[in-house]
Amino acid sequence: MRIIAGTAKGHTINAPRGMRTRPTQDQVREAVFNVVTAWGLEDARVLDVYAGTGAMAIEALSRGAATAVAIDRATARCILQNAVHCRVQDRLTVLPLSAQAGLQRLAVTDALPFDYVFMDPPYGKGLILPVLEQLTVYSLLRPNAYVAVEHADTEQVAWPTAFDVVKEKRYRHTCMTYLQYTAGENVDADSSLFREF
Repeated sequence: MRIIAGTAKGHTINAPRGMRTRPTQDQVREAVFNVVTAWGLEDARVLDVYAGTGAMAIEALSRGAATAVAIDRATARCILQNAVHCRVQDRLTVLPLSAQAGLQRLAVTDALPFDYVFMDPPYGKGLILPVLEQLTVYSLLRPNAYVAVEHADTEQVAWPTAFDVVKEKRYRHTCMTYLQYTAGENVDADSSLFREF
C-alpha cells in the first residue's frame, strides 16, 4: 500500500506482521478521498476509528487535513511508524485503545469536534452503530460533519436519524456509506449538491 496523493505521495504504508488486518484497498481509498476532497479536506480535523494501518488518517493529512486522531488498540505502534515514515507524526495523535475507550478518552479531554470520521470496523460484528452513538453523545462531530463507513455489502444497517445517507458505493464485497451529521442543525443550502457524487 502507498499514500496516493499529497505531501506523502508514494510513501509506503506497512501492515503489522502476523495480524489479520484488512487494510482499505488502494482503489477504495482513492475513491473515498476523491469524494471527501471535493467536499473540502483542507485544514479539516479527521478521526480514524478502527484505524488499522492508519492509512486513512495519514492520507488525509497528506492531502491537507490539519490534524488527525487514529484509534486502534492492536496496531497503534504500526500507525505511529507509518506516520513517522510519511512525516506527518506531528499532526497525528495515536490512541492505543479500543474504539469505545478511545472515544471516551476524546470526550473527557474535551477534544475539538471533527469534520470527517473514517470508520472501518471488523465486518458483521455490529460495531458501527455503537461508534455512531458515541460520536453524537460525546459531541465529537461538528455540524454537518461527514462519516465514511466501510462495511460488508451484505451488512444491513439501520442508520440513526441523526445522520443522512448522502452517498453509497459498492466495490465487490465492500460498501462505502457516506453519512452527514444533521441532528439539531440546519444543513447548508448547498449540501444537496453532495448527493450528486
